[in-house]
Amino acid sequence: MIYYLGADIAKKDFKVAWCDEEKRALTRTVSYSNALEGFDRFTAWMGANIPADAQAHLAVEASGSLHLNLVFYLAAARPNLAIHVLNPLVAKKYGQAKLRRNHTDCDDALHLARMMANEAGQTTRWQANPAQRQLQRLVLERSHLVAQRSAETNRLGAALCQNYPEFACVFGDLDNPLALALLADNPTACHFARRRPDALARRRPAYKGGHCLGPERAARLVELAKKSAACATTDLDAEVVERIVARIEMLNEQIARIETRMRSFQNPVARADCASADSPDVGPRKIATPEAAPEAETPEAVIRRQTALAQTVPGIGLINAMSICARAGDIL
Repeated sequence: MIYYLGADIAKKDFKVAWCDEEKRALTRTVSYSNALEGFDRFTAWMGANIPADAQAHLAVEASGSLHLNLVFYLAAARPNLAIHVLNPLVAKKYGQAKLRRNHTDCDDALHLARMMANEAGQTTRWQANPAQRQLQRLVLERSHLVAQRSAETNRLGAALCQNYPEFACVFGDLDNPLALALLADNPTACHFARRRPDALARRRPAYKGGHCLGPERAARLVELAKKSAACATTDLDAEVVERIVARIEMLNEQIARIETRMRSFQNPVARADCASADSPDVGPRKIATPEAAPEAETPEAVIRRQTALAQTVPGIGLINAMSICARAGDIL
């Protein structure tokens, strides 16, 4: 006998329905709390109703992060249970094809169980991979921070339209660390106009090894500032730019720390310049060809191998490769 279970997960609880090979519901749908107590009760219920030697398949939808606690718990408590994490859109389209009408939580759980009874052989079994979960969280956090940085950079550009619109003639990219360092010291055109070009030319970005501004660009910034059409000249206008620049620099530091953590998954034999490989390359990468996967690989070794494989694609750097591997899993 093969048993098929479906779990519809919400914030506070989850509903479980199960059916047999004939897709007949065996009992009424049961509700459990989405907490450790509910997980223990659900596991005890499976132990009492499903024989130890019987096959069992559990289908859950990828509901953001709500399903993760349950599936990781069951992977450890019931290793023989085949867990399938489904795309919610796939489950929805499957229900539409079956002319499904009811959409309560109990009906959703039974729908997942019957879908698994029909498609268990066509879906991939979910495997617990703590290393990949950590990488997924890093990738997700980095994407949030990059979005915040983009928003703050757009705000900075809007503020400079009043404080120093001619600044874009010298620095078209406001993400430039040198541009941020200059604006932190000189938030308005009035500040630039009062600076000596030779002193301004020696300004460097915060990180070590950065190039200084140079006399040519320093003289141009001072000259443009003296003829600027900026209307924002007060201390309040300067504070607005200073706050935005401070937030961008803080976000840059946080993103750099996350990327350092992401690089800890990198294959140590990969090319050294992969550490700054988030920008696209002109031609194909010349990196070590990934070797064939051994019979028993650690999760970290799988990520390193997959990352090295993804970087063989022209234009895919280390950070982008790790983002692909975190979201797609095993791409072989």
